[in-house]
Amino acid sequence: MRQRAMERIGETRKQQLHGNDDNEKKRRKSGETFEWLREKAEFDKTMKAEELKERREERVSQERMMFVQQMQLMQENNNTQVSQIMQQQDYQQQQQQQQFSMMQQQMLAIIQQQQQTQVLVTLFKNNQSNN
Repeated sequence: MRQRAMERIGETRKQQLHGNDDNEKKRRKSGETFEWLREKAEFDKTMKAEELKERREERVSQERMMFVQQMQLMQENNNTQVSQIMQQQDYQQQQQQQQFSMMQQQMLAIIQQQQQTQVLVTLFKNNQSNN
């Protein structure tokens, strides 16, 4: 350990004798430090502003996507409802056609009964007048 310490002391003396400028480079003047801090603060502020802007844009984009999805879902629901209404209308129309057809058949049956009754009445009258 002692040997290492002596080596370090020797290196330090050599640096001092040779005028090594590393120490000068490492030391900054207070004005430079404040300038660096100011630049860093501006850079940090700019980065934070850009980050906030990106977040805001992403949030707006997500809100738009959600709005579009909601509109698509509403459109699909509307299409489904329209389809169901059309099916109901078709069913009702079929029911009405069946009812109308049944009424026509009933009317034909009534007319036939009336004709048969008339024929029977005529036959009965003819039969009575012949007797």
